[in-house]
Amino acid sequence: MQTPAIHLGAVLREKEDAHIAAAIQYTVEWLNQRGVYGEVEYLIDYLDDVDHYDALKKGEYVKIDI
Repeated sequence: MQTPAIHLGAVLREKEDAHIAAAIQYTVEWLNQRGVYGEVEYLIDYLDDVDHYDALKKGEYVKIDI
């Protein structure tokens, strides 16, 4: 199995940022079908509430090391 060339992560608000999640998913699928940049992986995590400090903490948690 090939190691992904690009890792992408996001912490979003599920309802308010649904369009961003859809754009990320579509883009990653499009890129993977064409194979120009190798394999692209993504991880989307959602906030349970609107606490911006929790978002920062969660962002560190879902950070993907390359």
